[in-house]
Amino acid sequence: MKRCVRCKHRIAFGVIRRGDEWFCSHACIGRLYPLQFCADCLEETSEEKLAGLGRLNGCGTWLINSPFSPACPNCGSQVARVWFTFLYLPLIPLGKFRVFYGKEGVVTSEVIARRLTNPRARRTVAPKQHDPDRKAEEGDSR
Repeated sequence: MKRCVRCKHRIAFGVIRRGDEWFCSHACIGRLYPLQFCADCLEETSEEKLAGLGRLNGCGTWLINSPFSPACPNCGSQVARVWFTFLYLPLIPLGKFRVFYGKEGVVTSEVIARRLTNPRARRTVAPKQHDPDRKAEEGDSR
C-alpha cells in the first residue's frame, strides 16, 4: 500500500499519481501544489469557464474524467468532458475542459476549468517525409 505524500494516510484504492508522487485525493494535490495552468495548457484552452453543473435524480450535466487522458506533466491538470446525463447515464457530450480539482466535499467540490479549443496543440509532431535521396546517401556511406 502506498502513502499520500501530503497527509501520509495509507492508500488502498483510488490512488492518484503525479510523477513519482502518490496522493489520496485531488484535494491533497491542490493543497501541496498551487492550482495554476501551465503555458502549454493556457495555449490549448480558452477563457470560457465551466458553469452550471448539477444533477437531480441522475438527470442534468456532469463532469466525467477520461481514464485514458494522462495529467499534464507540467501542471497536473486533467482533461474531462461535460456530459448531459439521464438516469446517471452520460448521453450527450457538451464539451471538453482542462480541469483542476480543489476542495472535495460530500455535496459540492471546487473545480477550476478552462474549455479545450486546441487539444492536440502540444502533441502534434510533423510526420517523417519519405526522402529517396537521403536513403541513397545513407546506403553510399556504408
